[in-house]
Formats: sequence, C-alpha cells, structure tokens
Amino acid sequence: GIVLVSYLIVSICGYYTFGSTVQDQVTLSLESITSTIQVSLLEHKLLKGLTWLMIVTAFSKATLYVFPLSLGVEELILSSSSSSTSNLIRGIGVKIIILVLALLVAISVPSFGT
Repeated sequence: GIVLVSYLIVSICGYYTFGSTVQDQVTLSLESITSTIQVSLLEHKLLKGLTWLMIVTAFSKATLYVFPLSLGVEELILSSSSSSTSNLIRGIGVKIIILVLALLVAISVPSFGT
C-alpha cells in the first residue's frame, strides 16, 4: 500500500513538474531541470518531496527484495534449539550482511543503461 501511494505521488509530481517531456525515469528529468532553468518555490518544494519519495521507494524495494532471501538464509543458518535472543541477533546479522552485499554489487557493477 505505501509503495503504491509513493509511486502514484512520484508520478503525479513528475508529470506536474516536467509535463509531457518527462523521461521514463523521473530521476533523469530531475537532472535536466535543476541545471537549465530557475525553478519556482512550489516546484522546488515538489522536487524536494519527489527526491524524498524516491528514497522511501528505494528503501521499500530493498526490503521487499531482501526479506524472502533473508528468510531462506535464516532457515539454513539458524537452529531451532538456540535461544530466541541469539536467533534474533543472528537474523539481524543475516539481513545486514545481505543488504551490504547488495549495496556492494550495486556500487561495483556499472549501469548498462547509459
């Protein structure tokens, strides 16, 4: 629900700000508007809100992708005989390791779209 609302708000703000010249990825349009024209106060606030919504969307995507993977890894690593506190700490560790590995891959692999 939250992700859907974020996407809708981003798309509406993107269309309002850029009109029919909005690119497929609104982040590409952001680069062109901030470097070429003077933006009004309202558009500046919209751009700032759009940026924060894209950040929230990215974090929610990461959570949606990592959660099933971390559950599978936790089932392999965690034992049912251990205490719930140690399993909780190990589970948090597994999630952090998976997120760090995903971040390293995202940084090291070039973008093939550009």
